[in-house]
Amino acid sequence: MDYLFLSRIIRLIIETIMLQEMIVAIEEEILEVLQSLNKKNTFNYFKMVDYQFGISNRQKQTKNRGKMIRPLILLLCSTSTYSHKSWKYAVPAAAAVELLHNFSLVHDDIQDNSPTRRNRPTVWKEWGIPQAINAGDGLFSMANLSIGNLSNHFQAELIVRTMQVFNKTCLDLTRGQFMDIAFEQIDNISLEQYWTMIEYKTAKLISASAEIGAILSGKDIQEIDNFREFGIKLGLAFQIKDDILGMWGSEDKTGKSVTKDIETSKKTLPVVYGLVNSSNFAERWYKGNVTKDEAISLSNQLIIDGALKYSQDHVINLTDKALSILKKMHLPAEYKQDLYDLSTSLLDRET
Repeated sequence: MDYLFLSRIIRLIIETIMLQEMIVAIEEEILEVLQSLNKKNTFNYFKMVDYQFGISNRQKQTKNRGKMIRPLILLLCSTSTYSHKSWKYAVPAAAAVELLHNFSLVHDDIQDNSPTRRNRPTVWKEWGIPQAINAGDGLFSMANLSIGNLSNHFQAELIVRTMQVFNKTCLDLTRGQFMDIAFEQIDNISLEQYWTMIEYKTAKLISASAEIGAILSGKDIQEIDNFREFGIKLGLAFQIKDDILGMWGSEDKTGKSVTKDIETSKKTLPVVYGLVNSSNFAERWYKGNVTKDEAISLSNQLIIDGALKYSQDHVINLTDKALSILKKMHLPAEYKQDLYDLSTSLLDRET
């Protein structure tokens, strides 16, 4: 018998059980916060925000639910080799991060005119734009309420530091979204502008998740810097992978159109690369009003001209940098391994 192989299988089973336990705890915390809406006069409001998560009925297909990457990172980073505190104490912060993430998704779908997310109609398509805006605002408020539940296990100083990081990240998200929308009306943006935009729009929340976990575990300032930088590098890789899936992924798996980014002039990394390095792509792009069929043709042109490989190389390079930082982070071995596995899984994800 191959005992090394057997030990790896046992470890994977244990890790899977633990991560699933974390996900269940996060979902239960979110549902507890949402229950404030489950009243006679606001039951439809509850249905609307619950629909965004797809978690109240755990028999629902998982394709309608989020991946919980950000809150899992927070919980995995909230452990310590020299602290008695359990990741369970940090669950309110993890739920807050997921509530905040979904607040941004509800508003992004309106701003991007996106009809589908997670293989079904978006909230605004189901209930209209005014109610969807209200649902997003409610999720933002509930995220802050969830943060307050940390008071059951943490001192006020740590909670204040957590809320400072959390609220600064909220502002950073809107800065990134501002740039993303503004870039649609600008013909030429630099790679430097693109990197700044995705850092604020995507990487900052993943970085904040790691940083908040480190704060709650009592790590010192120098250690926290490593956690923050790990999240930035991983977040950048995550967004570029999203850019790739948005153009060359499977619509059945992503739940979103693979032509919409080109049709709506989104400045993703493949597009920015193409505008500089592909004359055939750039010539048609600048004429505007790209049809769905033309978008497919242009995405194929980008493959020919190297945009796909260029983007994939950046995902690999940034993930490698994140993993190099991970090696320096003080965490119990099993949690560090989970973060490693979670990070590398982003390279091969299809959704």
